[in-house]
Amino acid sequence: MDPLRPPPRPKKKIGRPRTDDRAVLEAIVFILRSGIPWEMLPRKQFGLSGILRPRIS
Repeated sequence: MDPLRPPPRPKKKIGRPRTDDRAVLEAIVFILRSGIPWEMLPRKQFGLSGILRPRIS
């Protein structure tokens, strides 16, 4: 039966690629030290805050 079966399909990756752990930790430390809300994270330094927020929620 094995020769008659089609080869298995490769699994597709679903969703957004994982954010770097170090970047998330740096953003958390920055927010704890400065006391600013997530929406005010500097984009030049941390990228979009929408990427980091679901990771810790």
